[in-house]
Amino acid sequence: LPICTNARVDGCTIKNMLYYSVHLTGCSNCEVTNNSILAGSNGIRLTACDHILVDGNYINTPQVSTFCIGIWMDSTDQPYVPAWPSGVCTDIIITHNIIDNLFLSQGIGGHTGVRIICSDNEVLNTYVPISFNPYNATDTMTDIVIANNIISGNPITVNVASGAVVVSGGATYPVLNVSVTGNIISGWNAGLQAYYGAAIQIGYANTVNVCDNVMHDGYGCGIALVQNAQSVNIANNLIYNVFATPGPNPSIGIYGEGGVQTGSINNNRIDTVSWGMRFDVSCPGLIVGKNILHHISTLDIVNASNIVYQEVLANSQYLAAWKNDLTEDGYRLIGLDYSNTIQINPDLLPITLSGVSIAGGLQTVFNAKTYGATGNGVTDDTAAIQAAVVAATGGGTVFFPKGTYLVSSTLTITTSRIEFTG
Repeated sequence: LPICTNARVDGCTIKNMLYYSVHLTGCSNCEVTNNSILAGSNGIRLTACDHILVDGNYINTPQVSTFCIGIWMDSTDQPYVPAWPSGVCTDIIITHNIIDNLFLSQGIGGHTGVRIICSDNEVLNTYVPISFNPYNATDTMTDIVIANNIISGNPITVNVASGAVVVSGGATYPVLNVSVTGNIISGWNAGLQAYYGAAIQIGYANTVNVCDNVMHDGYGCGIALVQNAQSVNIANNLIYNVFATPGPNPSIGIYGEGGVQTGSINNNRIDTVSWGMRFDVSCPGLIVGKNILHHISTLDIVNASNIVYQEVLANSQYLAAWKNDLTEDGYRLIGLDYSNTIQINPDLLPITLSGVSIAGGLQTVFNAKTYGATGNGVTDDTAAIQAAVVAATGGGTVFFPKGTYLVSSTLTITTSRIEFTG
């Protein structure tokens, strides 16, 4: 659809397309909703568009030998159709879409965009699930919201490792004003298991909030800062069960891999990784405050003499206070004094993560699918939902990913401390 206004592509089933199944160029105030795109090379492309809603589409493109894209934004279609408009995509909402089986592919993202909301999508079994990365200095990428998406699985065993959520520009064209919040990410880098694979990867970006995300059961790193990133706020994230990669290479909760970072890292919970945090470069403008770490080998700093703290063994002046600084659930709350850090005391109380704790334990989320619910509208999900309810009896939220859940009998709820959302 070149140069259209107030158009709607709704409820179509599209298969076996050579190029994009739905392609909007120079369009305004249009909707792409409730379509099924199957066995095609690419899904939905927006070029030089404004005020577009992409909502409720299902994209399943099992191309195992060809790179393809689920939903993408760009500034030009050249050299394919040079006569069509060029320009930045603005005011785009991408929500409630399901993308699956894009093995060699990118799920949702683009090279250009201003005021983009990417929220409440499910991206499964995809090489790079969500990626916003300007390609060159002519691309603009600013005011990006990546929120409340569910990302799971990356079985690919070829190519190079990357992140489940990637926000990365260039030295002269950084991504500006980004919010990555409330996402649940699992299984990243599971196929290739490369050292630098990360659930969330940030590089060449300014004013970035990475908050209230849950990352678990992946390989490599939880959060990686891979190039210069300025005014980064990493807070209230839960990172647990990050597995080491072959080599052997240790797993890392939060990794300053390269570039000079500024900002703060506070109130994150990191559990069951090799290294809690590691920084390979000097970052004098990066402040690491209180974070909760449990079941980790070390908090390791390399070549970072000017960061807010250094790699030194704990001395007796600080060790006694740290030994007593335990939360009620057995986590150690590390209060760094910006000049010393410690090796984690192995004599910590054990803890079992029965749910997903966010923001220092103030909220606990129990995903119904974790307990066996399918949400396919056919399978009886009663027992699975009841199991999630029982798990949340101590207080929390039972979360339902997008789907249709069949319940055949009454659910038993014994407390008013449970909320339901989805």
